[in-house]
Amino acid sequence: MARIQDEFLDKSVIDGFPPILNPEDAIALVRSCRTSKAKVLGIDGFHIIDSKMQPDMAESIDFSTNRKLVNDCRTEAEQFLQARIKSELVFEVVVDE
Repeated sequence: MARIQDEFLDKSVIDGFPPILNPEDAIALVRSCRTSKAKVLGIDGFHIIDSKMQPDMAESIDFSTNRKLVNDCRTEAEQFLQARIKSELVFEVVVDE
């Protein structure tokens, strides 16, 4: 059985697994999680600088430890990404499937 993230590998801005996605594609991945009832455990934001990924903890969120957010992780994840839709950030969506 294919993983949700596998479906987005061709949209990744950097080759390899997991896919690193622009905000629009990351939202599509979150919506796919909603359809399959998979939990979003977190989102890691990155800047691409000189063809290298630079993590940005201020642009990341962890749903795995915050019980308040875990209950509606997909909605919170989509809102988080939507707020960054015009940014030049790229994202890894961490999924529990």
